[in-house]
Amino acid sequence: PVLFIAMIACFLMGASAFQIGSSSSRPHIATISSSQLPRAPSSSSLYSTPMKDLPAAVDTENDGSTTDFIFSEISSNDVVVFSATYCPHCVQTKQLFERMGIPAKIINLDKISNGLGPAKDSVAVKLLELTGQRTVPNVFVLGKHLGGNDEAHDAARSGALKQMLSNTNGLAL
Repeated sequence: PVLFIAMIACFLMGASAFQIGSSSSRPHIATISSSQLPRAPSSSSLYSTPMKDLPAAVDTENDGSTTDFIFSEISSNDVVVFSATYCPHCVQTKQLFERMGIPAKIINLDKISNGLGPAKDSVAVKLLELTGQRTVPNVFVLGKHLGGNDEAHDAARSGALKQMLSNTNGLAL
């Protein structure tokens, strides 16, 4: 409840992004002002930020089921968006995939029991360990980490997203 209230407060204060993490075993929220966000890549490049492979092996001691859940979802779906229902950036990303007609598996971390929070086995903490990204949305395409809302929109604008997905079986774009 405290985490949720803090995220709402950040939203109302005009925060540009929510950051999930822990410090001294207590959850915290940090904001990034729009002036601190990276600039979008130029439209002349197909996509300047390469998608990142996930590590082949992750320490699954005491958290195997959470890691297994993440890997299962990203390997069995062409597009997966780890999201939160209250996040405006997540809404933008979901709307992007809807407009493009791309079926995406949406996993709202605030709606699953171990989705958010500082617990070592929460999905948010495991995603941070796997990708280095603290924010939602956290987007995966064809088993690779694309990034967040900005990266998804950049890939859509450049045509890279459509090109990546047009090479998959059964997905007509």
